[in-house]
Amino acid sequence: MSRKKFIAAMAIVVLYIGSLGSVRAFSPQPGTQDDPLTTVSYLTKVLQPLLTRIAALEGPDTSTGTLMSTIQQLEARVAQLETTIAEMQGTTPTTPTTPTTPTTPTTPTTPTVPTTPAIVYGYVNGTMVNVRTGPGLNFNIIVTLPMNTRLEVLERGNGWHKVKYQHHVGYISAEFFRIP
Repeated sequence: MSRKKFIAAMAIVVLYIGSLGSVRAFSPQPGTQDDPLTTVSYLTKVLQPLLTRIAALEGPDTSTGTLMSTIQQLEARVAQLETTIAEMQGTTPTTPTTPTTPTTPTTPTTPTVPTTPAIVYGYVNGTMVNVRTGPGLNFNIIVTLPMNTRLEVLERGNGWHKVKYQHHVGYISAEFFRIP
């Protein structure tokens, strides 16, 4: 046998013997962290409380109960406000004043005097801007106004605002109108 063949045969024997030990070292041993059954049971043990918590948060019982409680509280408040309004007007309420289900007691409140809504103003933000009969360029022009003219805002819109100027009510493009 030649020297090269002998060295090759010895190398194969060494690799074979070494691989026997490494196969045993890398194969899962029962009861260790490499054992698939141990890993699965550990993950189940760790994940189970989290899955239970997620199910509780997503479950219909919790959200439905909270929603029903909120609805009952709002119904009670609406009935209370209707009674207060009826007393202020000197009439009897048209809807029942007691809610259909028991709620937490509320403290009586003193009636408040209704206030008028605050008037909102805006300013023309263009050189000469048209106020039109409707919200669009195809509507007739009512009046043309110079920069910084103050207008009362009646309704805010996406592209057009309903405004009042002197005795004119019309629409102005939001692009050329600023509301502070």
